Amino acid sequence: MVKIKGIKTLWLVTPVVLGAFVALFSVPVLHDIFPSDFKRTKFILNVLADKTEYSPDVLVFGSSVSMASINGRALSDSLNQEVFNLSSTGQSLPESMLYYSMIDSNVKTVIQCISFDELNAEPYLDLKKIRNFRLYDYFPDSETLHLLEPLKPVYLSAPKLKILIDARALVKNAIDVGVRKFLRKDLDIGKMTTELYYPTPYTTRFSPEKYKLNVAMYNPPEPITNISLNSIFGKLLKRNTKYYSDRNINYFLLINPQNPSLTNYSKTLFSQIDSLRGTGEFAGLNLLNYFDLLQDADFIDYCHPSPSGSRKVTKRLLFDIKSSEKK
Repeated sequence: MVKIKGIKTLWLVTPVVLGAFVALFSVPVLHDIFPSDFKRTKFILNVLADKTEYSPDVLVFGSSVSMASINGRALSDSLNQEVFNLSSTGQSLPESMLYYSMIDSNVKTVIQCISFDELNAEPYLDLKKIRNFRLYDYFPDSETLHLLEPLKPVYLSAPKLKILIDARALVKNAIDVGVRKFLRKDLDIGKMTTELYYPTPYTTRFSPEKYKLNVAMYNPPEPITNISLNSIFGKLLKRNTKYYSDRNINYFLLINPQNPSLTNYSKTLFSQIDSLRGTGEFAGLNLLNYFDLLQDADFIDYCHPSPSGSRKVTKRLLFDIKSSEKK
């Protein structure tokens, strides 16, 4: 009798266990099929890995702000070089650093774009972003782990099984993207996935009422009057500067333009950023301070430049790249 019960239990449990395994190991397939904010990651990884198809001279990394700021096609035409804008939504400095060791030795220049807020905040690698990379079969090499050592990114090297188990937000993210597609008709979501040169999805400035509400939402509740450079962020900068110097690649840190309508950011911050040039963690680093480059009319919302704003940023970057080549 006991043996029969055991057999029945096994018959009941086996399909459940098998179903769990099938569901678990189908996660990468679903991740590739479902709409996601992170699909551009796979595109960037493929571009950097395929050194036969793609031969860039200049690479741009950063968030959706630099996606909307820098027109790589215009730069390519003016410089007679291939300039790829490999920025992506929410791409912080630590996320950009996951790509660094994949960069071909023939690349001449890397432009790393950051927001002013990144200078003050403690850097971190978003767990959702890590899972996204790992689901695309990314695994950090020794160079990447060394660069990111100040963050102690243990999860980055977690077993694949843990990554699969933790990827529960897959469906939620797909729903979020679907809702945003429906609500934000002004966004060209498709363009931001596989565009090499100018991947901005933003096409239209907010209405005056919506723009005002958007700016009010993101204006800091208290005035920000000083730079308090985060020590870990500073360590990452020093490692990156040395890394690119050793590889004989020009490395620029570009501070993104700030919308002047965010009035709780002090006007003195521009000069404070300038004062960092050549000092401490910024020694040997090419600092591009675009903090006050644009006016209110050059933004489509609280932070993303409009096409007119992009033209100004691209023109200034062209000047700065050409100036560095003369040195």
